[in-house]
Amino acid sequence: MNAARVFIVLAVLLMATTAVMADPDIYAWYRLKAEVTDMVYPGEQVDLDIDLTFCEQAFAGYDILLQYDPGVLSVVNAQLGSTLVDCDWEYFEYRTDETGLLRLIAVADIADGPNSPSCYLGTGTVATVNFEVLTGGVRGASPVRFYWADCGDNAFSNIDGDTLFVSDDVFERDSTLITGTPYIGGIDISCFGEGSFSSPGYLAPFIDFMHGAVTIGALSGCDPNGNGIPWGTDDLVFLINYMFLGGDSPDPLSDGDCTCDGYLNILDITRFIDYVFRGAEDPCGGDR
Repeated sequence: MNAARVFIVLAVLLMATTAVMADPDIYAWYRLKAEVTDMVYPGEQVDLDIDLTFCEQAFAGYDILLQYDPGVLSVVNAQLGSTLVDCDWEYFEYRTDETGLLRLIAVADIADGPNSPSCYLGTGTVATVNFEVLTGGVRGASPVRFYWADCGDNAFSNIDGDTLFVSDDVFERDSTLITGTPYIGGIDISCFGEGSFSSPGYLAPFIDFMHGAVTIGALSGCDPNGNGIPWGTDDLVFLINYMFLGGDSPDPLSDGDCTCDGYLNILDITRFIDYVFRGAEDPCGGDR
């Protein structure tokens, strides 16, 4: 089955639901969490897991939409989570754009042969996103949030394809309840009004969401060109241009203080060479 047909099948599966509340005979409860990564530094890559931490109902597909800051993070790739790989799920795709939205789509069974997934239920990682941390931008926790642009976002489908499990409560990574906040606080209440969907089915608000983040550390040391990565050969060229060729100055000047002695002079160049090319100790006492 080609990719276009798979997306059509998924759209039918996930959107086959009316704008009514869940059938009271259906019981499901999920908790989906975007993890907070360990410390990572500019220029490095890091995996961020989307984890299902609680699951009481089988599901056969998901459509997850994430928001991140494209000025700080860049998506390198995304893949099906290890939990669903172990269950032999058959289809995964991701799409990203320049605005910082990332869509993750998975389907357990695309009916392309005799083999079927071995499981539809369980906790663990359902998707993993690999980010590269860019040299610009802020330091600290860069949020990676679930994002609701329409009624079908951040939804799981049941196996029969007649129920769409959607958000109940939404929490920031520090457990602050933000349910109802536009775009990042869950499905809009209007999705439960008449006429939102055209096919029979149910919307079941049974998923709790918790936003995550990529934790970015500030590199310590000499960084006269201010690109966030100290002790690069481009920093040495920058210092030489500044001191002897009338080039731009470090901004602030302290970024060019490679001896960490409070002054900017020829010693900063010689100590830079001694540290970077001769294996001397970090004159600024940095931890990297």
